Amino acid sequence: MLTVALSTLRSRWTTFVTTVLTLTLGVALIAAAGVVIAGTVTAPDRPPRRYAAAPVVVTPRDELRVPTANGVQVIPLAESRGLRPEVVARVTGLGPAVIDRIFPAGLAGSEPGAVGRPWAAARLGNYRLVTGRGPRKATEVVVRDGVAGVGVGSAVTVLTAAEIRVYRVVGLTAPVPFEQAIFFTDAEAARLSPRVDAVASGAAPAAVRAALGDDARVSTGARRRALDPDHRADTEALVAANAIVGTAAGVSGFVAVFVIASTFAYAVATRRRELALLRTSGATPGQVRRSVIAEGLLLGVAGSAAGCALGGPLARGVAVWLVDNGLAPPWFTVPDPRWPFVVASGAGVLTALLGVVAAAHRAGRIRPVEALRETAVGTPMTPGRWIFGLVTFSGALFMLVEPVVAAPAAALGRKHYLPATMLLLVAIALLAPLVVPPLARLLGTLTGLLARQAALTAARRTAAMAAPVLLTAGLAGGVLTVTATIDAAKSAEREGLAVSSELGLDPDAVARVRAVPGVASVNVVRPTVVYAADDDAAVVRHTARAVDRVTGVPVLAGDPSALDDQSIVVDAEFGWSVGEHVQVWLADGSPRSFRVVAVVREGVGGNGAFLSGRHAGTAVASRVEVSVAPWASRAEVSRAIEAAVRGRGELATTRTSRRAQTLGLQVILGLATVLAVLSIVGTTLMAARDRRGESELLGLAGATPLQVVRAVCAEALLVSALGLVLAAAATVLSSAALWLCLWQLTGGPLPVVVPWGPVTTVAAVCVGVTVVSALVPALWTLGRASTKRRAPASAV
Repeated sequence: MLTVALSTLRSRWTTFVTTVLTLTLGVALIAAAGVVIAGTVTAPDRPPRRYAAAPVVVTPRDELRVPTANGVQVIPLAESRGLRPEVVARVTGLGPAVIDRIFPAGLAGSEPGAVGRPWAAARLGNYRLVTGRGPRKATEVVVRDGVAGVGVGSAVTVLTAAEIRVYRVVGLTAPVPFEQAIFFTDAEAARLSPRVDAVASGAAPAAVRAALGDDARVSTGARRRALDPDHRADTEALVAANAIVGTAAGVSGFVAVFVIASTFAYAVATRRRELALLRTSGATPGQVRRSVIAEGLLLGVAGSAAGCALGGPLARGVAVWLVDNGLAPPWFTVPDPRWPFVVASGAGVLTALLGVVAAAHRAGRIRPVEALRETAVGTPMTPGRWIFGLVTFSGALFMLVEPVVAAPAAALGRKHYLPATMLLLVAIALLAPLVVPPLARLLGTLTGLLARQAALTAARRTAAMAAPVLLTAGLAGGVLTVTATIDAAKSAEREGLAVSSELGLDPDAVARVRAVPGVASVNVVRPTVVYAADDDAAVVRHTARAVDRVTGVPVLAGDPSALDDQSIVVDAEFGWSVGEHVQVWLADGSPRSFRVVAVVREGVGGNGAFLSGRHAGTAVASRVEVSVAPWASRAEVSRAIEAAVRGRGELATTRTSRRAQTLGLQVILGLATVLAVLSIVGTTLMAARDRRGESELLGLAGATPLQVVRAVCAEALLVSALGLVLAAAATVLSSAALWLCLWQLTGGPLPVVVPWGPVTTVAAVCVGVTVVSALVPALWTLGRASTKRRAPASAV
């Protein structure tokens, strides 16, 4: 059977070459993903930097410990409590110590993310003065070198949560990669931020631990790395990189199985007479099945070998791309493990076998008498295809409908809508032969009688050619429409004027906004969190906002205007009722008891909880929402607000974009499109072998070469149109389910946003590839026929 399989592959190499290419690319992506994941898991320990010169660092135990039915649950707090004065006194009493305070601070007009610190803490991170000296007066600061227009002696405006003040620069430090710091005198830093965030001690670690016990956390050695400002960002970036490459590998595997399964299914269907002749010559059903499986195994081995060879260079390229786009830390590199290539090669062979097993089963059921049939293509809908198609379609519908009735917010996650879209596309591809005849009759009125009848006569061939178009356009249309709709819905939640600042808006900035003519009212928003026990007695972290008043959210029950210092407004996710008294913990871990005065809808981004401004803790006013008076011009008010807060904040009308998710989806869809285009080429070339005889018959019937070419192009356009219509149907179903979920979350209908630019581009690529793939073999066949006709004439 191996000899038969090799002979088949040699004679039909054009049929299977794109299958090998698809499998090669899929295996290479799986191998590269494994190498990148190995790099994120085995990333080398980075040395501490913020406290590199401090042997012992004492920080507060910023954690909430809650007894539950499953033991004590420990939760990291969102807001630092700071070290208590008596703890600071005990540490400083042991020997030399440096008190460190860290708070948001930045130069007006500079990039956000800078912090303010006391000058004494500079030596803990090995900061080096390039020029000048340290600050000695409350009006002096030291900033990093390289800030445009800033030098020793310059007057700079510094923004902090407490105030905006002009300072004089007396020194410049060499830039460091882990933070941007502005250094004040120790006394000025204490005035701006009274909370003590850390104390660096020169005493022995054992003595410090003995003096403090469980009152604070003592970090030494490599554990000081966790105190670096970029430690959490690096960890989150590695997790994001894992998610992107893992999802890309999963989608690649899905597309590869889809391509191989559809290729072999159609190949077996077109070779029924050939396989029936094998049965007639004495081959048993088992031998026929083994020959088809051997073909898939050979393709799997070839694709896996080539894919593993490409996996290493691809992994290094992916790592560079992740770093360049800010999706991985700047220091990230990939190691040289062996296990990803073993896994990828095994996955490649397994993918090939999974794709061919159903086709092999059907091949074994072919009877010898079928060698006498006129047509090579069997029943379009076999019992197995019916069963798998209906089961898959039911599963896809369940994934789409279940969030509508149970958990609408779940539909907004990529882990839900991406698998749901892929499962729906598989179901439609399996059931496509059912809808091909009516659609072909409808669309065939535009492409002509010949193309319509060809599609109706060979429904299985038409469905096989349309399936890759369905996959490519369906993935692009479904996923891009869902993400665009979600982003638009999130932007709609924050309609209206708002002033935002990562450094925080000081009271003077808020007063300036309030004083702008035409401003009816302002609402100061301070982001925070609350912790609450769910039904399983586990404590869950929820986003929250400390506000002047609750506005712009759909209310389910109660009165949000009744919010005061003893009450809380929550969204439906909490599961609480109006009038209920509840126990929560604030961002710093302090317990509070509140009465629920209103329940609002969850919203697209999750409304969370609303507290009065008194419970904001140390959270700064990051956003001021503005209501414009009915008689005022929105444009004029916007310009006046921009002028009022220039250098302190920026006018914003929408939330920031999710850059990492957007880039990740672009990569995933790009890879899926490449793989699916290969499938389009392979299936179309396979169908061209069947169409070769039809083209010759057209020529014998008197059709000119131009008419034959037009007929081939018309059929290719009809097939593309069928695939695009089915893809549009899948997009409509997934978008309808999302629309219902958004209605549940927001309480009203929201528009479905279709990104026509990229969707149209993908559709055009599908049509172009299908037409070219069908046209090239047709022209080659016509050229051979013309040569044969001229040869006898030359001989005469």
